[in-house]
Order: sequence, then C-alpha cells, then structure tokens
Amino acid sequence: MKKSLGITGWRMAVLLGLAGLYAGLYLRGLDFGRPIVEHHDEWMTTGQALSMLAEKRLTPPFSLTYGTFGTYIQCGVCAITHFGNTIAGAYTDATGRPIRRTLPEIAGRRVDRDHFNFYLAGRISSAVYAGILFIVVFIAGHRLFGSRSAAILCVLAAMTHRLMVQQAHFSLPNVLAALLAFSATVLSAEFLRREKTRFLYWGALSAGLAAGTKLTMGLAIAPVLLAATLAPGRRTWKHIPFLILASAAALLMAEPALVLDYGRFRASMALLSAQYGTNLMPDDTLFQPGEFGFTFGLTETAKHPGWCLLRYWIQSGWPFFLISAAGWAALPLLKGRAGWVLVSFPALYALLVAWQPYIVVRSYVPIVPFWALGFGGTALLLNRVACGDSDNPRWSRMAPVIITVIGLLALAGPAHKSLAITRQFATPDPLQTTYRWCEANIPAGAKVLIETAWRKQQLPLHEERLQVTRMIGSIFSKPYTELLGYDYAIAQATGMMDRLPWAPAIVNTGGGASSDCIEKNRTLAESRLVMVRRVTPEETGYTGPGEFYVNHNVYVYRIPKTEPVRVSAGEFTPADGFDPKTDTFFIGPNQSAAFVRELTPGEYDVFLAIGQRGLFPSLTVRIGDETPVDVNVSDCPGTHHFVQTVRVGSSGIVKGSIELAAGVAGRVPVQGVMFVPVQTP
Repeated sequence: MKKSLGITGWRMAVLLGLAGLYAGLYLRGLDFGRPIVEHHDEWMTTGQALSMLAEKRLTPPFSLTYGTFGTYIQCGVCAITHFGNTIAGAYTDATGRPIRRTLPEIAGRRVDRDHFNFYLAGRISSAVYAGILFIVVFIAGHRLFGSRSAAILCVLAAMTHRLMVQQAHFSLPNVLAALLAFSATVLSAEFLRREKTRFLYWGALSAGLAAGTKLTMGLAIAPVLLAATLAPGRRTWKHIPFLILASAAALLMAEPALVLDYGRFRASMALLSAQYGTNLMPDDTLFQPGEFGFTFGLTETAKHPGWCLLRYWIQSGWPFFLISAAGWAALPLLKGRAGWVLVSFPALYALLVAWQPYIVVRSYVPIVPFWALGFGGTALLLNRVACGDSDNPRWSRMAPVIITVIGLLALAGPAHKSLAITRQFATPDPLQTTYRWCEANIPAGAKVLIETAWRKQQLPLHEERLQVTRMIGSIFSKPYTELLGYDYAIAQATGMMDRLPWAPAIVNTGGGASSDCIEKNRTLAESRLVMVRRVTPEETGYTGPGEFYVNHNVYVYRIPKTEPVRVSAGEFTPADGFDPKTDTFFIGPNQSAAFVRELTPGEYDVFLAIGQRGLFPSLTVRIGDETPVDVNVSDCPGTHHFVQTVRVGSSGIVKGSIELAAGVAGRVPVQGVMFVPVQTP
C-alpha cells in the first residue's frame, strides 16, 4: 500500500512539475505588447478572422497564403472573445466608461486598442495547441519506447525547445500545423503496431487538416501512405486511393477557398512561391545569425538554406543535438517499419525547407516534436546497450535512472534559453514604454503623427482624446516642414533603422539619393524639433525574442509652433507659364525668376517648393548674398526641398532668384519658396 502511494506521489510530482514548466514557458508573457499588436503576421489569422465575422464571409478577405483551418478556429475564438468583452465591460472610452461596440466597427479599423484581446485569445489558442501536442508526444513516446521516463524526456525535449516556446506565443497556425502533422505520423505508426485500419484513416484526416492549416503540411500524407505500404502480411495498400480521398476531403473542408475562390487562392500561392523563391526577402535567419552560435556571414547563410536547418538544430545546444540526432536516426533500427514511418515526414519536410532559398525559422516548428522523439530513441538505445544480457537487477534498475539524468542535464541548456525568451516576452519593450509615456504626457487634443514600418505594429493611442495620423515609412523622408501641422511626431521606423541592420531596406526602398535626402532631412529636423522622449532597449532591459522586431529605439518629438513665410509663384518675376489654379510657374533654359520679400530680422531655414514630384533637373537658388545652392529636386519623395539656412539683417529685405543649374536642360514646375523661422530647441 505504501509503495503504491509512493508511486502515485512521484507521478503526481512529475505531473505537477510538467504543468508548472508548461505554465512558466507557455502561459507567461502571452500578453506581450499590450495593447499593441507587435507581431507583423498575426493579422493573417486573427485579423482576418475578425473581418470574416464582421463581413459574414466564408473565405479570408485579404490573403490566402496561410491555410484557413486555423483561421476558422480563430473565428470561433474571436466570437467568444467578443461576447466575453461585451459581458465584462471590456470595451471602454477614453474616460474608462464601458461602451458597446460591434465586430464590424472593431474589424473596420486598421489600428484599434480593442484589437488586442482578440489577438491575446489567438495566442492562448496557440499555447493550448502546444499543450495538446505535448500530450500526443507523451503518448507516442510511451507506446514507442515502453517507458514513462523516456516519454517524459520526449515531452521535455519538445517543451523546452526555444522555437516551440516562441511560436506558441504568437497567434499563428504554426503550432497547430505541427500538432496535426505529428498526429498524422503517430497514427500511421500506431496502425503498424495495432494493425487496425481506422488509424490510417484518422491519420489521413489529420494530414488533410494539417494541409488546410499550412499547405506545406500536405507532406503529412506521406507517412500514412508509407504505413499502408509497409503493413506486413496484409494488402492494406489497396486503401491508398481511399486514404488520399479522405485526406483531400478533409483539406477541402478546411480550405474551401480551393473551390469557392480558386482564382484568388492560386494568385496567393503564386505570390508565396515568388517570395520563397528568392533570397532577397527579409527572414529571421538573416536577421540574427548570431543566434546559432556561429560566425558565418549573411551571404553564406543565404547560399546554404539546408545548412541553416542543421544549424538551428545545433543551436539548441550540442548535447541536445547529439542525443536528438542519434535517437532520431536510430528509430528505424529500434522500431523497424514504425521507425521508418516516423522519420519519413521530418526527412521529406526538411528537404522541402532546405530547397527554398528564402528561410523563415518558423517553418522548422513541425520538425521539433520529431527531434524530441530522438531523446526517447537514444534513451531506449542506451538502455539496451547498458543492460544487454545483464543479470544484475540493481544495475537494470539504475541504468534507466542514469540515462534519464543524462537526458535531463542535456535539456538544462535549452530550458534556460527558453525561460530567457519567456522572460523577454514578459518584459516591457520600447514600444510599450513609449505608449505608456504618450498616454500619460501628451495633452488631450494634440495632433500626433505616428510612423512605423508595419501597418499593424502601431501605437493604438486613444483617438477620442488625440488627433492621430499614421504613416508607413520614415517621417524624415520629407523635410520637417511637413511636420509643422502636428504637435508631436513618434518615430518608430527611424528607430528601427538605427538599430536593426535590415531595416533600412524595408523602411527606405529608394536607396542612393533618397537615403542621402533622408539623412539630410533628419540632421536638420533634429536640430529644430524637440526630442521629449527617447526609449531604447537598454533602458527597458529588453532583447527581442526573434521574428519580432521591437528591440529598437523609439523617439518622440515635440514640434515647435512656428509660422512659415511663403513666397508664392505669383510673387516671382518673371513667372513663365504661371497658372493661378495650381499656383505654379516653370523654370526653363536661360530663364531666371526673382523675388523680393520683407521678413522679420532673424534666422530662417529656406525651402524650395516644386509643383509636383518627378524626375526634374536640378535648380540653382540664390538668396541675398549667400552662396548659390544647387538643389536636387528629384532626390526626395516630397515637394519641399531644403536649400540653406540664412540670416535676415535689420533691413528685413530678402532678395532671391531661381534658375536651372549649370549644364542641365528641361523645365521644372515651381510653386515658390518657404522661409521657416528657426527656433532653437
């Protein structure tokens, strides 16, 4: 009786330990970013699910590059979340009073502070998928290796892998796809063990749902068909056509766009194929090669995508890699036909991933549970070698304990890394810190301009209290004159360019002269604007967990109040081709237009305004006795171009002229000149 109670106590302790580790790794930090939606791809599932509910449509409205099965589940999750928010009074106005909101109203806004709870519910779904996956891993490990300790090692290997921890914190279908693909493979192996055909059909259905979650998971049908072929002494191969039909039926139920919206589905797949067919796209491996613990350059990473998969396996630690790889490779030797079935999917999938030049580390998630099974395989292999034909009962009892301890020690490193990732998810990042500062310090009614590189990743400031304008790209792509109509500007994309090596290619696609223009505009603007807050990752103690780009600076500028003085086109003499409707005139060859204006004595920044954007020749601008300046009016996306800073003397009279630069031809539409009084911050 006491022995039975002792065993029960140990089992309870192990169960509680696993539950505690799961909670610490997978439930902590799920609300990262609140109330900012910080992962740039989560809208593909949760955002589209919201729109599907609001518009009462069967297929996602924006993109079909992800499978729709996970999105359908998110539709149910979003409906429950909306009901809960309404009952609990979670929708509030700027004063905190509960208000009633509808799904079309919430889904119709690109950035809305009430979006966050829906994304949080999606992240909880991913954590639940991970929990179910670990249960399946335990069942598979126990049945394969006949040992609870080996099965627990498999669970711990999957649970502590940093890629699984990271992806289970996102409202994305990757963990669900891994669960379904792994289940299809395990069910196929179970068929070989129990010789009951229903396991094959369950595996085929699971493979179809996996493909409906992520199309590449269609490879999960391979172990099902292989198991049907390898079944000893039976003609199970005759079921292969029906297994394929069952899998296809599950796929069509999970991905009805294949039939209902085939044209858009085909276009989405063509776009995805084009993206994955080039190494010019940004991806996580190229962003942070140092995560692998190697010093190879970015070029080599792009040239050898298959090596990246191996490196990511090794990145979990050499003990993890060696134990996992040895056990995984030994599965066919240890388990015969079932072993071949178990290695078939990860082998085929690894080849598929390695074949693509464009690498996204989230693509490796479906392989993680198979890496984990390698721990059980190694435990079984070592136990056979250690015990052999030994008649020593004490050694037979001690060997599994020693092997388990070795496995636990090998998992200590991955567990430490995963806990560090979870800790970062729970740490306020620069965006959150900036958001809280803005809510507390920007006065009501202020006009605020927010820049970012991603459409969703923006500060959801109370728009009932503030007048918010949003833009994609750098605020410094145009001179600071474009900011004079605002009270504050929040520079997030600019902070990304300062800290993330790949960001300039995303934020500034112009390159060359455009980059020089942005740098020139920024240098001038930062001497004129007032930086009231600068948030850095060092200040917050934050390090980005990867695939998730908020580990950068954020700047908040206050825009000084000043009244520019404009010299309009009609004030120039002569004004060739002056059009009063557009307030422009033209500067052509051998033409010069002059102006005279009276200003208050002081220092001014002078800007040239052209009538429209385009590829025009440079202009030479002369202001008083200052040195003439050649202005490239085609280097910036805006219509205003900085000329120079001048000082107006006590007379207040300013004379100037504009003409084509020497040696160029063509005509340039000109709107005038702007004098902005300099207010030193």
